[in-house]
Amino acid sequence: MIKKKHLFLILLVILSCSKNDEELDLLTSDTEQLVFPDTPKLKESLLEISIENKSKESIKINKYSIPDGFKIRNLSYPLTINSQSSISLSIVFYPTETKLYEEELIIINDSEENPNLKIKLIGNGLPNHLNTLSFSITSQEKVDFLSIYDSVTIEHLTISDIHFDDPIISFESLENIKSVDRLTIFETHNTVSFEVFADIEINEHITISSRKEEDLSFLDDIIRNDISYFFHLNQNITDLSILESLENIDKLEVSSNQSITNLDALKNTKINSKITIKQNTNLRDLCGIKESAYKVETRFSDNGYNPTENDFETGNCRR
Repeated sequence: MIKKKHLFLILLVILSCSKNDEELDLLTSDTEQLVFPDTPKLKESLLEISIENKSKESIKINKYSIPDGFKIRNLSYPLTINSQSSISLSIVFYPTETKLYEEELIIINDSEENPNLKIKLIGNGLPNHLNTLSFSITSQEKVDFLSIYDSVTIEHLTISDIHFDDPIISFESLENIKSVDRLTIFETHNTVSFEVFADIEINEHITISSRKEEDLSFLDDIIRNDISYFFHLNQNITDLSILESLENIDKLEVSSNQSITNLDALKNTKINSKITIKQNTNLRDLCGIKESAYKVETRFSDNGYNPTENDFETGNCRR
């Protein structure tokens, strides 16, 4: 005959087993939280989690809720997880702000025990920086692309409007550019303000090429001392008045500017390294550079007038 004490123990074991069987009817993950590595804004970090069905029946994932800054890659629902099976989910951290992200992913399913499986997602969004050897701004879309970064450093920046369906209309959003070593400006469909470039460090040289304007004063904000200037194939400029405020420049190259007639704007400017003036067929007055010509490496060729060193010494710098 079974004693009451033994009967009580047997009932406890049965209840315990029954409880364990019920606990198997769960959808679980292999972690309660995902901690992503620090990630620059608009970059991605990816981690995997495993979702396991420990029940005796299949479980259907109906949908999920995921917070801003995170996404699940390649998951479509409804999704069925068979009994005693698991799936792997790829969770992507994609911060759009510089801040700490700490939110919950909720997997909504038809299990009775855990219909809202919650996993904590943690990630730190860092400032993003672009440091590149070269970049070409060929449309407003390219301007907008650069503007998404917190700071930009470019060795050689080229500006050239080649997309008629998306012309450059504004550089205002480029306040994030910190420095450019070399700046080349070709033709643009619109005469756009370069005011934002007043605060950008330009270290080596500026090239202005293939412009059609007679007056380049809209480029005043890019002009600064102690760098080099190259003017090529500008059809309608008659002088270099854009440089008249400068005290010192490194190198000067002026080539194939068919309307330029004089260099008077440079009369108070010292050229420190090299002068190259060539193929400017209407350029006959070079007196503006008489203080620097032949005191540094100097080359004149195929201009309206090509004075020699002796010509400068005797005051014959124009014809």
